[in-house]
Amino acid sequence: MDLLATDQSYKETWSIQVKTNRKAGGFWLLSKSYKEDVSKRLIYVFVNLRGDQRPDYYVVPSWHVAKHGRSTPPRTTGSIWHAYYKPDAKAYSEKWSVFGVRKSVEGNPED
Repeated sequence: MDLLATDQSYKETWSIQVKTNRKAGGFWLLSKSYKEDVSKRLIYVFVNLRGDQRPDYYVVPSWHVAKHGRSTPPRTTGSIWHAYYKPDAKAYSEKWSVFGVRKSVEGNPED
């Protein structure tokens, strides 16, 4: 994982896998284990850098990546590419809510 994150009360944690394209691209490369690496606490953040403009962020649960990721047939070199494509990510643009909504109880500093 690239990052570990927690809520403010340290009660919930997430593993975050960040995949970045230097320019606005149509896909991001994945590890070969993307179909097995599934957990409700594993989130992918796909980033398209866009020069001086604000980057595009897609915040995607790992189950969605496992379901919609694609692998190429073996090439003549024997290599296989694994990727997640932008059209599959569109519904997750800036969807930071996949980390859950923090619930607090008024008057309780631990919540």
